Amino acid sequence: MLAVEHLQKTFPAPGGTQTVQALKDVSCRIEKGDFFALLGPSGCGKTTLLQSIAGLETPDGGVIRIDDAIVFDGDRRVVVPANRRRLGMVFQSYAIWPHMTVYDNVAFPLVYGRTKTPAGQVSPMVMQALERVRLADYADRLTPHLSGGQQQRVALARAIVHEPRLLLLDEPLSNLDARLRDAMRVELRQLVKSLGITTVFVTHDQVEAMSMADKVAVMRSGSIVQQGPPTEVYFRPESAFVANFVGHSNTIPGRVTAVETAGDLTIRRFESPLGEILSSMPSAVGAGEAGLCIIRPQAASIAPGDQAADGSNSFAGIMTARHFLGDTVDGVFRIGDTEFRLSLGPFDTTAEGAAVDLVVPRDRCIIVPAGS
Repeated sequence: MLAVEHLQKTFPAPGGTQTVQALKDVSCRIEKGDFFALLGPSGCGKTTLLQSIAGLETPDGGVIRIDDAIVFDGDRRVVVPANRRRLGMVFQSYAIWPHMTVYDNVAFPLVYGRTKTPAGQVSPMVMQALERVRLADYADRLTPHLSGGQQQRVALARAIVHEPRLLLLDEPLSNLDARLRDAMRVELRQLVKSLGITTVFVTHDQVEAMSMADKVAVMRSGSIVQQGPPTEVYFRPESAFVANFVGHSNTIPGRVTAVETAGDLTIRRFESPLGEILSSMPSAVGAGEAGLCIIRPQAASIAPGDQAADGSNSFAGIMTARHFLGDTVDGVFRIGDTEFRLSLGPFDTTAEGAAVDLVVPRDRCIIVPAGS
């Protein structure tokens, strides 16, 4: 288990006259065995947070606990050195020694670490780690003679060889080509979950976060703006920033005109450039308040003929462009003066200039505060 409480970190800005707050009151809790993603754009603070957990950066304030043991406490001035936190880390560059064999790279923390492993235990522990990453047959090979994916697995074997209580991964797949990255996403998650090691990884790639993590924390400007399971973050974004960073969305400005109850549902009426939109999703935006309606391109569909689904929103539009992407078609529609994007199947034959009715169920319309 990992708990981060109210973490603060400030760096001096270039020139030395100002400061940049890299972490602003950051808190999160990661349960034992969870695969947790820190997701956000460059400069949002995710790497600073990872390095603070690792002990490579010293925060200005807050508390970090690993398995209920305090490794940092700003008020009590507790700072446990990185080599005493019992964690493994895989850097973006892998940081493996090019003049050493695969075996020697993996054995390095056992032989030269703070706690020396008895000589008779080194070889069994190294070979077990290499077996786990399927590199046992490469033990005697020099690391420059390995592929990118194999080098990454060497770095991973070195990180897990001493059975850490926490594994930290800094953009672990960014140096791989697209095809290998797809394969390694599955392989890395399966390996880490099979070992049961609590894992935190940093990425700016929302596909990596969505496909690998049990929970995702989206960061912006030094703060966590939303965290939860990938499906929750994707389907229930709490701000326009999250909606547009985690996938794509149509972001429609407007105002909630009424909040009504219909059976067990709470319905918001949202006046917008598309017309009135009905939403049954929970929202913090009340009647009379401005907001933004988030509609994913996958949330809408083209109604057959002129029949809209019962209880759904329906808008008359014209297809102005279509972009074939292989697995999908990116359809661009004009609804009044508003552009609306719709993700269509690869076999869709709707032609440019066609007039259609676009249907959006009420439970796929998310209303978030304006300016979010």
